[in-house]
Amino acid sequence: MNRLLLFLLVLACSAAHVIADGAFLNVAILELPARYLADIPAENRTRFLIHLSQLHGDRRLDYGNGWLHYYNDNPYENPGATSQVYLKLLSRKDDDPLVFVFMPKQHSRPYILERTGKGWLDVRKHVLPRTVDLSMDFSPRRLSNVVEVVSFKRTKTGMGRHVCDLVWDGAQFQMREPKNSTPSDDD
Repeated sequence: MNRLLLFLLVLACSAAHVIADGAFLNVAILELPARYLADIPAENRTRFLIHLSQLHGDRRLDYGNGWLHYYNDNPYENPGATSQVYLKLLSRKDDDPLVFVFMPKQHSRPYILERTGKGWLDVRKHVLPRTVDLSMDFSPRRLSNVVEVVSFKRTKTGMGRHVCDLVWDGAQFQMREPKNSTPSDDD
């Protein structure tokens, strides 16, 4: 009986953590400075969130996994974005999640942002391994705590080469060899 109660308590805490992270996804999208969110103007973001939330089966906005992948090539729904944007929440044990942001455009770098009382602070130098080449393409996976690092150089398949994986451990990224040389399509 005690094991059942303990299991239910752990399950409830895990569910509450996921709900809190999902709510924080809205906070990040609504509050991040435009430079961290593909230049989407603040006044367009509420409408943008409502639109994406109403599209059943659309995986671009995933509250359960703390993830957004918005691509700006649809002129009928572009909220003013100047590029694609990946956003992934990085859960932490006793604090708000960090926000991983990457916009795949020329000279872009990943950002790992922490919400502070004064705004958002880029903490990537504290959580990324020093050997990561910031000029690469970064693709956070929707269903896991992995960010794929891919070279921009195109191959015969049209994709860049999968260089390494960054695995979030709750406090920082650990680098590991990729399982495949081709990036996944886990969007």
